[in-house]
Amino acid sequence: MCVTTECIEAAARILTALDPAADPCDDMARFACGGWIERQAKTPGGKDVVLVLENLQAGVDHQLKCIQSYYYRNIR
Repeated sequence: MCVTTECIEAAARILTALDPAADPCDDMARFACGGWIERQAKTPGGKDVVLVLENLQAGVDHQLKCIQSYYYRNIR
């Protein structure tokens, strides 16, 4: 079992993306992504894709800051 911070964070992201009320045999997409879909802000005109990209960018930015912080604390 993985108990590193990275594994715990990944498991939390997966669990919050799920919709446990959905039956995966009837609607796998809803089961796998329903929780995530419900938490996303809906925008008029079908701009949900922009929000997804903004969320992905925020995640990348956070990871880069963590790498930079690690570098300055441990390598420099």
